Amino acid sequence: MSSRLTALELMPSWIIWFSMLAGNVILQLNIWDGLPHEPNQGHPPILFLMMSFAGIVISTVIRWLILPKAKSFQSMQVMMVIGLAFAESAGMFEMFLIGSKFPETQRLLFCLSVAAILQFIPLYASSLNLDGRDENSI
Repeated sequence: MSSRLTALELMPSWIIWFSMLAGNVILQLNIWDGLPHEPNQGHPPILFLMMSFAGIVISTVIRWLILPKAKSFQSMQVMMVIGLAFAESAGMFEMFLIGSKFPETQRLLFCLSVAAILQFIPLYASSLNLDGRDENSI
């Protein structure tokens, strides 16, 4: 007999996920007065672009390759927080490192950061049993 996670046990995952998503959006809309609309003035620094895209790639690898192999709910939450931190790092780099001379790049990185955070929506956690086995596995 399997014991599924209850809504109360999943609540911290939902709060963490929503806080990261809301924080990213609120920072962009309030501190930076929304999304920039102008074209880029030249090319953005490649190092900052690589750092931003690395955060997106690492968070995607964590979500789709590492997180499904979590053995317990606690390890799943730890991996979720680490993945969310990498996903939000692209948004932080976009706001603070890329600079206002590259608004097209800022828009792209903001959208990618939000998409990377959205992939961590904790719907997958409900199929995880308390003993750590996936309900769909044999």
